[in-house]
Amino acid sequence: MWLFVYQEDTKEYKDTLQKSFTIESVPFDKRLSIQPNSKVFLMLDDENFLAFVQKFSDLSCQIYILPFAKNPLQQKAFNIPSNFDEALQRYQEEKIAYTNTLLRCNEMTSIGCVTIGKSDVIQKDLLSFLKALLSLHLLPLKITTKEDQEFKSAALFIEAGNEALMTKKRLSFFKTSDNQCKRIAAIIYAPKSLLQALRLKFLPKNQENQPLPEGIGVIKSAKLLITSLDGQALDLHINGKLVSTKNVELESKEMAMQIATTFSCVSAEETKESIRIQKLPTNEELINFYTKKHLPLLPIAAEEDFAELFTKLRQNAKMSVAYTVLLIISVLMATTGLFQNSAPTIIGAMILAPLMGPIISLAMAAVRFDATLLRQSLKSVVLSTLLALLLSASFAALLSLRHITEQMAMRTHPTLLDLAVAILAGIAAAYGHANSKVGESLAGVAIAVALVPPLCVAGIGIGWMQPNLFFGSILLFLANVIGIIFAAGMVFYLLGFASQKYVAAAFFIKTIMVAFIIIPLWLSTRTFLTEENLYSKIALLNKNIDSTTIQIEKITLQGNHMEVYVDIFASKRLSPTTKQALIKKIKKFVPPHTTIIVSNKERY
Repeated sequence: MWLFVYQEDTKEYKDTLQKSFTIESVPFDKRLSIQPNSKVFLMLDDENFLAFVQKFSDLSCQIYILPFAKNPLQQKAFNIPSNFDEALQRYQEEKIAYTNTLLRCNEMTSIGCVTIGKSDVIQKDLLSFLKALLSLHLLPLKITTKEDQEFKSAALFIEAGNEALMTKKRLSFFKTSDNQCKRIAAIIYAPKSLLQALRLKFLPKNQENQPLPEGIGVIKSAKLLITSLDGQALDLHINGKLVSTKNVELESKEMAMQIATTFSCVSAEETKESIRIQKLPTNEELINFYTKKHLPLLPIAAEEDFAELFTKLRQNAKMSVAYTVLLIISVLMATTGLFQNSAPTIIGAMILAPLMGPIISLAMAAVRFDATLLRQSLKSVVLSTLLALLLSASFAALLSLRHITEQMAMRTHPTLLDLAVAILAGIAAAYGHANSKVGESLAGVAIAVALVPPLCVAGIGIGWMQPNLFFGSILLFLANVIGIIFAAGMVFYLLGFASQKYVAAAFFIKTIMVAFIIIPLWLSTRTFLTEENLYSKIALLNKNIDSTTIQIEKITLQGNHMEVYVDIFASKRLSPTTKQALIKKIKKFVPPHTTIIVSNKERY
């Protein structure tokens, strides 16, 4: 016996059905009566469908839902084609299966899935979504399954429904199987950072058997109880309506009624529970952090997630015997190379120098606010600095040499470019420590940042009692150290190793450190730019001078006094008058009180 149950605005479909079926058509109202074992075409809006289910769920019959504009929830819940003719053809060809379970939520029948929490954030347009991100925090929840498995977590929202429906909706989160009939499938969305929350907007839907991404958990059970831990009401979205409640009870409810669906794999009756929550915040510290503060820009790792790295950094922070021996050798080698003006010797000292280790540990201590690691690493850096200054100062005082070599002079005028090199070196060093595949022994980093040579030049300045030599080189050393700490700290933050309590404070302190060092570096950079400007203007001057070329050999600074060494190339020796005229032209481009030393060289 075929029956067509319709509402007033769908009765025009009767003729279509009667061409293919011997069918009785009846409108849906309170007086409707259906005989057991009937086959019923149902064309009701979503609200009337709920009333129909409530009235006839205990009746043994088969229901075939026909799509139209007012039943979108039914179409999604049972995977019914939105086109009437296509749906009817599938029913005729029997390309269907049947389900006899519906989701019950707080004693209400749900058509399709429900969401608990702040799901509306994800559904907003992109601009509104980005604005909402800045104030996001997670909700503290307790979840209990039918078999009394219980856990606490923090989540932005939970999406739950019949397993077949949820598998189709988020295939990438579920393993395909034939067991998709009796259980509720729930997806817990718990982004640990703004970037992870942003990724929710663009999660893949149809990639099978993908590993769960960070911040996503999945539960399958015949029954779930979700409770708010802080007593705040939860937003429950069910059948297109919003309800506020502190507890949400979900249950897969069996019926005598069977509803046709085009979902595949819904015939088996699997009831075994499945819980995959490894990517969720489940310890109390993380739950408190994510529920009481806005989401950080990047995820924060729990300490157990980087225990090996932390152990390594604690070891690097200590001044062991091996560390001290290497430091002494590298300082003496660097000081010797500076007096020899030998770049290879200085490079060898850079590679030997172990000073990078405690500085990277200090960077981690700063982002973690770890008092013990901070004391150990800071003590090692300070003692290493003092030892290096003492050794190089003693070396310089014992030698009778007092000539500033080119290698020494190179390290007395630091600029913002040196800070940039230190920042890049700090990024590489921190990444090398954090990534075992890269390794922490990055010789290129040690050579690039050159911690020991400027420290040795500062020691030489002490030994010679030359303040300008000391202050210029110690500024370069401090720029290197601060640049490394800042950059390494940022890398550790980006990798999720920052303190959960003091992320903002750590970033503020490092920013102040960089700002502090930028001021003197900018003053030094201005001098550097003045020199570069002079080089370019001399090049321009050469274009206006016939048969004569002016070339700057070098520029030296002694305090505020600049000396410019100039070579003038000409086909013959210049007369004093011609030489003075050229010097006068050069003086137009240099600061006042600059000494110009000219050497006239003939071309042959």
